[in-house]
Amino acid sequence: MSYHACIKTARGVTVALNNCIGTEHAYQDKRLNAAYQRLRKMLPVGQATSLRDEERAWISQRDMTCAPDKNGGTASLLDSNQCQLDQTATRAALLEDRGK
Repeated sequence: MSYHACIKTARGVTVALNNCIGTEHAYQDKRLNAAYQRLRKMLPVGQATSLRDEERAWISQRDMTCAPDKNGGTASLLDSNQCQLDQTATRAALLEDRGK
């Protein structure tokens, strides 16, 4: 089932929405990792090391940006998971473009 179909089927139920996000995040993370590995193999050693460092910095920034509000309850966790998904999909697309 596509992500959008899953969200529609969830009908606003938090657990179901979170499951949709989790499934799509796993897909996007796999896509990101494949693009990263492909790009790394194309680069000379020094640039591959720079890419690794860039990726580590991106992960830190994503985690900081998407951290849930500690006082936000369940909705905050859902927002945090959606943020991680969105940022992961965006990063995957960026790495795929760089690898062309």
